[in-house]
Amino acid sequence: MQQHQGTFVEELMIKFGYDNRLVNHINTWVAFAVSAQTKSLALDLPPRDLLVPQADQYRFPVNLLDNRSIFWLRHLQLSFASFELPPQFNGFPNLRTLDLLLLRVTRKDLQDLLSNCINLEWFSMVRCHLNDELTVVRPLSKLLYLRVGHCKITKIVLNAMKLKTFMFYGRLYPVDLGDVADLKHAVLDLYTPMTLEHALSVLPKVLPSVQDLTLRASFELKMPLWMKTPCKFSNLKCLDLRLNLNDKEDGNILSLASFLSVSPFVEKLAIYVSILLSPIDFSLL
Repeated sequence: MQQHQGTFVEELMIKFGYDNRLVNHINTWVAFAVSAQTKSLALDLPPRDLLVPQADQYRFPVNLLDNRSIFWLRHLQLSFASFELPPQFNGFPNLRTLDLLLLRVTRKDLQDLLSNCINLEWFSMVRCHLNDELTVVRPLSKLLYLRVGHCKITKIVLNAMKLKTFMFYGRLYPVDLGDVADLKHAVLDLYTPMTLEHALSVLPKVLPSVQDLTLRASFELKMPLWMKTPCKFSNLKCLDLRLNLNDKEDGNILSLASFLSVSPFVEKLAIYVSILLSPIDFSLL
């Protein structure tokens, strides 16, 4: 950095195994990024041993970002860090992408952060555990891409009316994306078992405008062979189902045809079924 000749740095990535003895050095690099009007800043600071719980995480120094540097920042990635907003935080007015992995942050700070990123187009949060709901009242009017993966959250409420892609991985909990008029792609990879009845009654409410849907989940076919629901996928053209079924459910597999009743305009349907064998009770032998 001392040998750097230019005034500006377009992109800066800091990536190595974190040691809290290096905090001052990392802060110096962040300060350098601020002074160089960096547009893309990435900090990836995993603990040296990923199997050992890490009490100490690098705390991203938001206080080093003045109004001018915040104006320049377009892309921010924070991995294996913590984040705390200062009082009177005015947001990142020109931030386009925000990528969070194993970020330690409170519900309020994350909500305030998102509410003050008015030009955000791409947002990903993976393994960020709020243990609470995430509600962003201010519309995310430019958000096009949203990924939520393996986060301990109880509920998500957003207003992302221009969202085009939604990726969700993890346990099933309530999600409200607002009035999304033209959702192109959605992937739901759920490791919470769900009934077919729940899928047909809830998913069309959450993703009514989706055009291309991939659903991976474990299903329980506890319903009649054919079910009618008032909610439908009004724009769905491609439906890809990748389902795990218990071997006791294979006799009711035709009930999967109920997906057609909520997808009246589907043009391409693919169903992949894995039959899971029930454990053997040897006491009955």
